[in-house]
Amino acid sequence: ANKEAGFKKNTHCHEAELTVCFISNPERKVPVWYQKITNDIRVPMIWDYHVVLLSKCSHTPAGLVYDFDSVLPFPCDGAEYAKLALQISMRRNPCYYGYYRLVPLAYFMEHFGSDRSHMIRADGTWSAPPPVHPCIKPELNNLDEYISMRRISHCEEGSNGTIEAQTLSKTHPALPILELVRALCPLSMALVEDREYIEVDSDSQSSDSGG
Repeated sequence: ANKEAGFKKNTHCHEAELTVCFISNPERKVPVWYQKITNDIRVPMIWDYHVVLLSKCSHTPAGLVYDFDSVLPFPCDGAEYAKLALQISMRRNPCYYGYYRLVPLAYFMEHFGSDRSHMIRADGTWSAPPPVHPCIKPELNNLDEYISMRRISHCEEGSNGTIEAQTLSKTHPALPILELVRALCPLSMALVEDREYIEVDSDSQSSDSGG
């Protein structure tokens, strides 16, 4: 609640300078470090998907990242977030390789919707505490289109190895998260390679995200 209030008060960006970033993969298992829910910055949170907001209205070259679930500064410098929260070199298991999809805020506000049914178990109980804010356009309920990162067939695959979702592939393609890290912090790969490698799934926690 404090972060949401601070965001509304301190964010003066034009809508065109804000982009919603969906992070997931075909396995629906993406590790993100420095998350509040783990209580330990050394242990990644394994999300089925994760969403952050990227802002270009900043004096820093990489812009700013707004992650409401992170213990990092809010907002966080993009380069710092890439280095600490995404930690590409730590992902030794291929099933944890992430992909991301960028959606302009204006498009997101007009077309995205979720009724949070993905968080409800077969017995009707919540798999995780739902967010306190109201659902976003529950009548649309198209979250899966934004977080689906299916591998396209060889005949469909472009030279850059793009991963595409079912309906947003042409306008908002999903790409390997390595490209996002390089865009935010070109030096981040070298910076994290000096750190000790860990098995992502050794002590990690997992949870269903709220939409």
